[in-house]
Amino acid sequence: MDKRKGFTLTELLVSLVIMMILGAIALSFGARWLDSYRLATAARDLKNYMQKTRMSAIKTGKDWAIVVNTAAGTYSICSDPGAGTWVDGDETIELTIDLDSYKGGVTFGSPDGSVSSQVIVFNSRGLAQAGAIYLTNSRGQEFYRVSTTVAGAQRLAKWGGTAWN
Repeated sequence: MDKRKGFTLTELLVSLVIMMILGAIALSFGARWLDSYRLATAARDLKNYMQKTRMSAIKTGKDWAIVVNTAAGTYSICSDPGAGTWVDGDETIELTIDLDSYKGGVTFGSPDGSVSSQVIVFNSRGLAQAGAIYLTNSRGQEFYRVSTTVAGAQRLAKWGGTAWN
């Protein structure tokens, strides 16, 4: 009778292979979850910056705007349009947010090809032109819409596959 106890090399290798497979599956789900988390964070931040822009317009008694640059993947909070429009390059930029800073492939995009508003202006009474900015992740499978009403209220919605929730 053999009294040695322990595991054979084959048992250890089989256990190691099973752990590696489970780890690869967990890593895949973790990466997808992280992309979703970064996209949701970017959308919440955009909504918060819209609120801040509206409050700054009310506080200063001047028009403020969110100006979107889809080509550069940025949006800016501007406090003065300069001599012309909000997008001619001479506006006063208070803050610029680069979507690359979220490191999750966050970009501008919508499920139906709708284009984000280039400029959303808030006046000194907090009213705004209605508009929406759409965000998606690098896979293009998840979408958020951050919109504003004429009354200046901001809304955050996630695409549910057939409608905005």
